[in-house]
Amino acid sequence: MNYSKTSFRGVMFSPQYIEECRRFLEPYTGPIKQEKEERIHRFVNNEAPEYRAILAHIPEVIEHIDPEVSDDQLDLELYKPEFRLRECQA
Repeated sequence: MNYSKTSFRGVMFSPQYIEECRRFLEPYTGPIKQEKEERIHRFVNNEAPEYRAILAHIPEVIEHIDPEVSDDQLDLELYKPEFRLRECQA
């Protein structure tokens, strides 16, 4: 079979391939994702309630946060989408 870079790249980044990889890795990444989500919600509920609206209206922001981020960095990561929203409204 003749595999060129284009065909390999097309396969590697196809939605079907990415979804298959997600399903394969879910037993490993699922518990980490769950812990991360719980930590972020706990942080917002106890330390930074000003970000409740961000989690309510842009829940996918959680996906882009490192699970091992410090509280200070977490605060910054949650502030970024809020800042972008304020810029759009101005």
